Amino acid sequence: MLDNAAYFESGGVIPWSIGSQATAVAYSNGTTDPANSGTTSMKVTKAAGNTGALCVNAVDAIPAAASTSYVLTFGLYTSAAGVTFNVNLEYYTAAQAFVNSVVTTTASAVQGSGSPLDNQYWTQYPAYSFTTPATTAFLRLNVQRVAGLTTGDFVFIDNVFVGRLLVPKGQLVMPQSMNRAATR
Repeated sequence: MLDNAAYFESGGVIPWSIGSQATAVAYSNGTTDPANSGTTSMKVTKAAGNTGALCVNAVDAIPAAASTSYVLTFGLYTSAAGVTFNVNLEYYTAAQAFVNSVVTTTASAVQGSGSPLDNQYWTQYPAYSFTTPATTAFLRLNVQRVAGLTTGDFVFIDNVFVGRLLVPKGQLVMPQSMNRAATR
């Protein structure tokens, strides 16, 4: 599906772009900027606007199957205090026509500190489970600030993951070799 953990290591942020809450989306510098894993992440600079997204991915960047369960998670880092954020999931048809959107659960970011910025302060967005509508062919993610950032503040995003749920929620699947009854 989508796993940008390695993608931000490749030296670019395409297919991501700025939303109305940002003035820039860029590749982090790999030295003083934090990375959740590897050495780089996506760096977003907050604009003066208070509505809309910090960053968005291209409409056709995340192919998705109709009526299918997925999970979304990512890491977020900010040096600002009291930051809360969520994601607006948008669903599109194969012709890239808008179908519907859902706003995910709001999460609070841990305030990072240090110079260079200390990697221990990444906030992992809690895994958000969702099922795509019947006509979905693509997903678009709009990472949104709910509260806490001011103009010029930075937000770093890394390890964006959207994937299928292969194990039903709340169930543990054990390999046959670990199932004691199978060895008797």
